Amino acid sequence: MKISELPEYLALLPPTQSVLIIGPPGCGKSTAVREFAQAEAEKLGREFIDYDDDDELFLRVTKNPEKYYVFLDLRLTETEPTDFLGVPRDIDHYIVYKPLRWVQVFSHTSATGMIFLDELTNVRREDILAQAYKLVLDRRAGFKKFSNNVRVIAAGNHPEHSAVANLLPAPLTNRFSVIEIDSGDIYEWVEYVNAAEGGIDSRVAGYLTRFPSDLYHKAEAETLENFPTRRAWSMLNKVIRDNSITDVNKIYELAKMRLGKVVAQKFAAFCRLQKYLPPPEQILKNPNVLDRKIDDKDFSQIDLIYYAVASVASYLSTNKVNDEAIIRFAEKLAEIQGDLLVVLIRLLPKSMRNTMVVKLVARPGIREIVSSISKYI
Repeated sequence: MKISELPEYLALLPPTQSVLIIGPPGCGKSTAVREFAQAEAEKLGREFIDYDDDDELFLRVTKNPEKYYVFLDLRLTETEPTDFLGVPRDIDHYIVYKPLRWVQVFSHTSATGMIFLDELTNVRREDILAQAYKLVLDRRAGFKKFSNNVRVIAAGNHPEHSAVANLLPAPLTNRFSVIEIDSGDIYEWVEYVNAAEGGIDSRVAGYLTRFPSDLYHKAEAETLENFPTRRAWSMLNKVIRDNSITDVNKIYELAKMRLGKVVAQKFAAFCRLQKYLPPPEQILKNPNVLDRKIDDKDFSQIDLIYYAVASVASYLSTNKVNDEAIIRFAEKLAEIQGDLLVVLIRLLPKSMRNTMVVKLVARPGIREIVSSISKYI
C-alpha cells in the first residue's frame, strides 16, 4: 500500500480494531498517522490534543472529555511495566494499583482519540511486549479498559529495512490488522516532499532520480556514521533549500551529517554539474545546451542531463512558460533517450502532467516514444 492510501484504509477500520503499520524508516508512517488523527478529530468536531501529561492539560481533558480528541505518542522502548499496570499502593492492608494519568484519560467512557505505539518492532524486552498484548487485544492498561472510541495503532520497521528491528511473536501480530507500506519510487517521495515539506530542491530530485538506490541504505546494527533514509534526505533537503546553499564543500559537510561519507561525496559531486549549465530558463530557450561536453571524472553526459531535467521541472513548477518551449525541451530529451521523458513528466506538478502528455502525443516526431512510455507516467 502507498503511504498516501493509508488514511483511506484506517478510516474503514473501527476504532476497536488495532492496526500495525510496517514500512521502511522515514517513509512517513508517523506523520501519516498523526495527520489521520488530526483529520478524524476535525471530522468528529473535537479539539485535537497532543497529550503530554501536563497538569493543566490533564485536568482540562478529564473535566470535559467529550470535547477533545486525545493523541498519545507512546514509545514502548521508553516504558516500564508500571507505566501500564500502575503504581502499587497499600490501602487498608490491600495492594491497589493506581493507574497513571494517561490511562485515566483514555479509559473514560467519553474518551475519543488514539494511542500510537511507535517503533513497536524495536522493543526487545519480554515484559514490555507482554504489556503490548494487553494494550492491543484487551484494550487495557492494568485494570483499566480503554473507551471504544480510542484507536490503538502501532508502527514499526521490518528487519529487512532496519538492523535494530525484530519480528514480533505470531500471537501478537495476529491481534493486529497489518498494513504494509510499499517502499514506493523516488517520484512518489518527491511528490510527498513537494506537498508536505515545502518543496524539493532540484539537486536532490535530480540526484535521486539518477541514483534511486541511494534513497535508502540499510545500516549496520551499530554505527557512528549516518546513512540515507527518506527522513535523512528530507532533513538535508530542507537545510540546503531554505538556506540556498550552493557551496559544494558546505553541501558535502551537510550531506555527510545526514547521509554518511560515501553518498555525501557522490551528492556533492553531482551538485558540481551546475557549473556546466545555464539557468533553466536558458535551457528551455536552447535545449541544445544539453549536448555540451563535460570534463568531470565523476560523472557522465547523462548525469548532466538528469541534473538539467530536474532543474527545468523545478522551474516549471513555479514559473509560467510557453508550452512550445517545454515541448522543444521534451523533444530534445526524446532525441537523447526516451526514458528521460518519464523523468521530466514525473517531476512536473500533477496539474501539468496530463496536459503535457496530450500535447506531446500530438507531436508526430515523438508520438510513438510518448505512447511507449505512457505506462510509466
